[in-house]
Amino acid sequence: MPLVQVETPLTFDSEADNLGSGTVGEVFRATLGQRGGSNPEATRRVFALKRFFNREGRDDFDNERNILEALAVPFPHHAIVYHLSSWVAGAASYITAAFAAPLLDRIHGIIDAIRFVHDSGVLELAQHPSPMRRIGFHHDLKPANILLFHDDAGHVHWKLGDFGSGTARFVPADSTEELYNRKASTGDPVYSAPEYVIDGRVSRPKDIWSMGAILLEVLVWVSSDAAGAVKRFEEARLDFKDATVEHAAVYWCQGDTDALPYLKPAAATAQNEVEHGRISHQAPGPLLPFAKLVRAMLELEPAARPTAAKLCQNIEKMKPSPSLW
Repeated sequence: MPLVQVETPLTFDSEADNLGSGTVGEVFRATLGQRGGSNPEATRRVFALKRFFNREGRDDFDNERNILEALAVPFPHHAIVYHLSSWVAGAASYITAAFAAPLLDRIHGIIDAIRFVHDSGVLELAQHPSPMRRIGFHHDLKPANILLFHDDAGHVHWKLGDFGSGTARFVPADSTEELYNRKASTGDPVYSAPEYVIDGRVSRPKDIWSMGAILLEVLVWVSSDAAGAVKRFEEARLDFKDATVEHAAVYWCQGDTDALPYLKPAAATAQNEVEHGRISHQAPGPLLPFAKLVRAMLELEPAARPTAAKLCQNIEKMKPSPSLW
């Protein structure tokens, strides 16, 4: 069916609402209806809007529309983002899709869950006459323990699971008590923190290290335009042999049993490449502040890593202005 020229009430700012660009086009956060007003949520909805580049000799717009229509047969798949509408306006072609929560929101939610595990803040509990706090740790953070759930509205939520290696304890609100784990075997060795080999114990900063390692893999994935980047990153860590570390895919190594741990060359290289846009050969743009935060999470000294509460504050500052949502 031929497309007709249309005018649309969708509005977006080409700079502030730009969510990213790829080979065939760029994607914006677009608003349907009025921005502002006494009740903005009642007068507008937000969509992902893809505007296609005009590339000579190619019809990327028709190609993507046709693929999405074919993939809806015999019925749409729950894990594919289908287009809601498509049209041509002037020399530009557009497709709209449902607007998903940005990846940063998902990550923020998981780190906030870690904050909640680490320290509940002051609690007034009926069974205790004075204010209390709950402190704890997870100590087995790895991709397999970050679970995806669908709610009734079709939204996907990331949640922490598997607390078999964790600890939770109630202490007086003014307590400075710290929790330690002295078991070397706790948690997945790939995401283990290096301080155990020095101190013989780990505490809440271990969770920060483990999450930093996971997020470095996420950064390698989102900043690469080639398939298999995360697998190649793992293989690069495996290639660096270290007899002092039981599992060669870990992010740190020691050299010999008396030496201080240091970040594996593959992990240090990945940090630098992400920060300088060398994986995708593009400027790092909005990834840079987040990449620096991940670098801080992988500090070898536990006390130098940010707390989960501090991470939440920093990520909140990185989010776009609420007026754009």
